[in-house]
Amino acid sequence: MSNPTFRVLENSDLTALEAIKKARFDFVRLPLNPRFFIEARANAPEPRASLERVLGAARKQNLKVVVSLYSEDDTKLEALKGGAARDTYLALLERLGAVLSPYGAAWVAFEPMDEPMDPTRTDCSPSSFDWNSVQGQFISAARRAAPQLTLLVSGLCYSTLYGLTQMKPLGDKNLIYTFQVVNPLVFTQQGNPINPYWVGLKNIPYPVNETKLRAQIPGMLKNVSDAKQRKYMADALEEYAKSAYGETQIRAELEGAQGWARQQNVSVMLKGFTVHSSAPRADRLRWFRDVRTLAESSKIPWAVWTWTSPYGFGLLEGGTLPADMKKALGL
Repeated sequence: MSNPTFRVLENSDLTALEAIKKARFDFVRLPLNPRFFIEARANAPEPRASLERVLGAARKQNLKVVVSLYSEDDTKLEALKGGAARDTYLALLERLGAVLSPYGAAWVAFEPMDEPMDPTRTDCSPSSFDWNSVQGQFISAARRAAPQLTLLVSGLCYSTLYGLTQMKPLGDKNLIYTFQVVNPLVFTQQGNPINPYWVGLKNIPYPVNETKLRAQIPGMLKNVSDAKQRKYMADALEEYAKSAYGETQIRAELEGAQGWARQQNVSVMLKGFTVHSSAPRADRLRWFRDVRTLAESSKIPWAVWTWTSPYGFGLLEGGTLPADMKKALGL
């Protein structure tokens, strides 16, 4: 179970943990913006105090916590490029390791960087960027202060399964290798208000009904005036229409993840999956159900993204978790 942002927390914010526990989740992923910590004044109480309030409150609810560094600005990109920014990031990992280590491996795990990418490009084409080496530096920095904590690692290309399977396992034995399921983006991201390609899309079905979707495409594109954007969206919709995407493809993806993990003798986790609320409601629920059940059949632990979201990805509706969503997630 995930939450997309971290800020200085009031005690009232922590009541969400009680609701999450009552919904029968057993751990939460807590993304932290590393810049909050990098820019904090020396010996300032925040943001460390807020982090520790969350950890203490989660412990009271018997919820484990995965603390994940999740940057919504250039902090991640700068650290990946190297130089002084990398050194600063490594120092932060050691400092956070020291904060988390006393909570014990039974309650807390640590992800040094969520959704890594090649800092020289924005696509996911084959890359010469040596992410294994950089991630190894991150692991070593965290380990200096937290030798016992379980650490989460992922592949290049925004923690996709493709990126994971291109990795060579690291030497550390106390790691969980993670990936996300967010493809195909034209379905999962439809209506995303922060993406110009997907913001105007809605009612794209799952599983694919090619005839129905092809009939919808002209109407979906009629208000897109930019030729480049129109072509990108048209190509994505056409590719999705002819993909026959459904349960079979999801099963193959998750079985592939578990197969890779067995081959490499490592543990793997599905750390996030989501669909925007602009998708047809029944199709959204079916997708959540299919990903969840197929992950469980492959014996892959999972976390769904996200409890609440300002962008339309949250599980809650009107402040509550609907019964049909609970059923889709097996809660």
